[in-house]
Amino acid sequence: PNPDVSLTLETELDDTLTPQEVYQNNLKSIVFIRSYGDDGSGSTGTGIVMTEDGYLITNAHVVAGGHMVEVVFWDESVLTANLVGWSSDEDLAVLKVGADDLTPARFADSDLMQVGDDTFAMGNPLGENYRSTFTDGMVSAVDRIIDVDGVYMTLLQTTAAINSGNSGGALLNSAGQVVGVTTIKIMSDYSTIEGMGFAIPSNRVKQIVDRLIAGKEILTPGLGLTVSPVEDPARGLLISDVAPLCDAAEQGVLSGDILIAAAGHLVHTNADLAGLKSNFMVGDPFGLTIYRDGEVLEFTVTLDSYDEVYPD
Repeated sequence: PNPDVSLTLETELDDTLTPQEVYQNNLKSIVFIRSYGDDGSGSTGTGIVMTEDGYLITNAHVVAGGHMVEVVFWDESVLTANLVGWSSDEDLAVLKVGADDLTPARFADSDLMQVGDDTFAMGNPLGENYRSTFTDGMVSAVDRIIDVDGVYMTLLQTTAAINSGNSGGALLNSAGQVVGVTTIKIMSDYSTIEGMGFAIPSNRVKQIVDRLIAGKEILTPGLGLTVSPVEDPARGLLISDVAPLCDAAEQGVLSGDILIAAAGHLVHTNADLAGLKSNFMVGDPFGLTIYRDGEVLEFTVTLDSYDEVYPD
């Protein structure tokens, strides 16, 4: 663990660069990753250089199940990486290689991005033959809530082409700053789907990566509330049960209350609430707007660990 290392997010956008400049500025910061399993199987993906002294960011699913990870750099040099930490729910992993002269990417605050902003994806789709592929597009949605194998993630959506192998790569803004880590695209066996790629916003990446490097556990936040949509979806979510161990119970939230909004946003479905919660960490304050007996009440609860409020 190294609590002195953290991901820096630039809070201002630099001047717009040409696409050629964006590419050249990031060529040395995007790496090719090979992960080898015990049975000889392997997977490939992309990573982003975070620090000059060898910290790298990628997707957890790129290195999952691997017992050895190799990192190939822009100049064809190859280094073996150690796994610093990972979170399957967040689909993020941090690697460390023995180096002191790498070129780190520049990261920017993803909250600065708006629908319509230019984006570029840079990575290694379909393996080593297509390394350092560079595609363009735009932000087509922010705060898109996606159910990924039962885990809700709040992601940036882009029209920039993303394919298998891009995982763990960079979603870049027009100034060449990383605003997201590419993670998934929507595919279909029965219809043509184009331009539906997603990236983990850099703000969330910082929250998770900093904890992984510091050796802290990534806990799933839990409210302790069982909810379901009421008949009129405009009214919110009916709270049918409040776990006795959760902070919401301590603050006075009751079964039978109707949840109108959470974290300042209206909620109409379970997915709305799960997606909003996914932006926070255990221990964070979380605002709830409750309708009860003709009154609108405001609560600020502390997010608990899911395992603590729902013990086995």
